[in-house]
Amino acid sequence: MVPRFIQRAGGSARRHPWLVAGLAVCFIGIVVGGSYLWGAHQFRAAERALNEEKLDEAREHIASCLRIWYQAPTAYLLAARIERVGGNYPLAERYLSQCIRLQRGASEQTQLEQILLRAQSGEFAEVEKGLWECVNTNHPDSPRILETLTRVYVSEARFGGAVTCLTIWLEREPTAVRAWHWRGWAYENLMQLDKAISDYEKTLELDPERWGARTHLTRLLLQMNDVESARLQLDQLLTRHRDDPDVQLLEAQTLRLEGKTDEAAHILDRILEAHPRHFAALYFYSKMICEQESPQYDRAERLLRRALAINPTDYSTLHALYKCLENQGKEQETNEIRRLLDRVQSDLSRLDQLRFKGAEPTPNDPQLLCEMGVLLMRVGSMEAGLIWLNRALQSDPNHVQTHEALLRHYESIDRKAEAELHRQHLARLSRASSPSPHQK
Repeated sequence: MVPRFIQRAGGSARRHPWLVAGLAVCFIGIVVGGSYLWGAHQFRAAERALNEEKLDEAREHIASCLRIWYQAPTAYLLAARIERVGGNYPLAERYLSQCIRLQRGASEQTQLEQILLRAQSGEFAEVEKGLWECVNTNHPDSPRILETLTRVYVSEARFGGAVTCLTIWLEREPTAVRAWHWRGWAYENLMQLDKAISDYEKTLELDPERWGARTHLTRLLLQMNDVESARLQLDQLLTRHRDDPDVQLLEAQTLRLEGKTDEAAHILDRILEAHPRHFAALYFYSKMICEQESPQYDRAERLLRRALAINPTDYSTLHALYKCLENQGKEQETNEIRRLLDRVQSDLSRLDQLRFKGAEPTPNDPQLLCEMGVLLMRVGSMEAGLIWLNRALQSDPNHVQTHEALLRHYESIDRKAEAELHRQHLARLSRASSPSPHQK
């Protein structure tokens, strides 16, 4: 039997068909409108998360948006930007292709995004000059172009070039928080600490929640022995990020400068128990042990060797181990570390010279590019070194020294397929350069 309320509803529908149709249209409108608004909300949230460098959050929001706006080119363009910034270049390219398909052709925005993707994914040398031309002619998307240029310069350890980009960006957008934050970091890498501190302070003035900038600022203030200012920054970090090992290390460093060595040691023990490969904690703990009234050089040595197992060419750690071994009277080991220190110091000096040259667009000199790549890899910057070596091959695909460097690298990490490619290329180059029998 049909329930009475359904019978009554059926009767009403027959008596008032236009009312029922109107209600149905309103319902559909509410559903469609609500879906559109939800998609718009997710799109804006993805944009905001990208600007705040919260990439995982940005990916979640754009995925939710695309489930509703699956025919919207702008959503696919934003998804492409998120993946480009995150370094997932194949996925960025797929999103961009879908955007172009839905637009039925490339727009100015998608063309620019294609060029920025090329810049970040290994074709920087081909597009660098054109991107700078856009900046110099005040292209409306200059901030995004400058952001991409900065990312590439930083990945190549060209911090002078990064500062140039960020300064221009800030001249055009004085409230760009990311630009202040990144320029502070670039100045820090150039050892211009006063400028770095100033930029970090400006970053926090614009966005007090930038805890990464606050972490760097606290570290620099401690480095300058400004304990009072560092403590003010640290207390704010501890309110929200007490469990972060980097923040805990800053607390230990502050306590040590405040004369509370036992409390600092307790925190360091806790960090290394949870994070045995925390490089900075290992180095700082060894330094603190050596500065005690009764130094424990043997214990400090063990900590330093653990740190060097993580980063074998860090100059400060090598120098600390050298002094530690010297104080223990280990002459042979001291001499070995001394020779390694001299080589690293020479490499770092040469790198500084090359980085100074790299403040402007780098010439396509494969020998210079190869040398930069080899030096970066020797001082432990493997990813940056590989970028420079690949740029050398873009400039000259037959550059022997670059193929040799890449062969050594891939052999050292047991990447047999990549090593074999460079071995075969070197064999072809060798055969091509050998005189034929009739020439002899």
